[in-house]
Amino acid sequence: MPRRVRISSPTDPAVAEIGRIIASGGLAVIPTETLYGIATNPLDPGAVEKVYKVKRRSSEKPLLLLASTPRAAFSVSKPSPVARLLARRFWPGPLTLVLPASPRLPPSLRGGGDTVGVRVPGNPVTLAILAAAGGLATGTSANLSGRGSPRRLDEVDPEVLESVDIVVDSGELPGVPSTLVEESASGIRVIREGAVASSELASLLGLPSP
Repeated sequence: MPRRVRISSPTDPAVAEIGRIIASGGLAVIPTETLYGIATNPLDPGAVEKVYKVKRRSSEKPLLLLASTPRAAFSVSKPSPVARLLARRFWPGPLTLVLPASPRLPPSLRGGGDTVGVRVPGNPVTLAILAAAGGLATGTSANLSGRGSPRRLDEVDPEVLESVDIVVDSGELPGVPSTLVEESASGIRVIREGAVASSELASLLGLPSP
């Protein structure tokens, strides 16, 4: 089993070590403000492939990204003015924006598509880990594909835990996934309703409430 560390503060000395593991292409189970996820270097094709293998995830399904700042998120995506408005209002927080992807990202991470989901999470420990990792990491849930997303480490499948390099324990998390939003030519589309309500998005953008 991998080493497990308990972190409750973004200034914990272990944060730097976890960042180095992620940046070097290792795998870490880390908390977000919603669920536990598997983090690795999203610019390393070999590391991305390991995540797919651990999760038994279809190569056609893209991986979401976590970023330490909006600037880091937009370094691998192409935001519109509307996307920037949403980011200013809801980041850090549980809103994932699906945007045109930068060619810097491995095609495997994008599931062969041309978009990427990015967000800046609202957990100070997570933000510190991301900053230590260089600003970016994968944020896919720490589960086998198709199974429930874990709020606690005892909900993470043992097969996943045994396949990573380090596990960060932050206790029980809220468990509500991020809201997933895509901008298209016809406007904003909510792909997955989560912690940010559709009505909040509509109110900000001056749209009819769903």
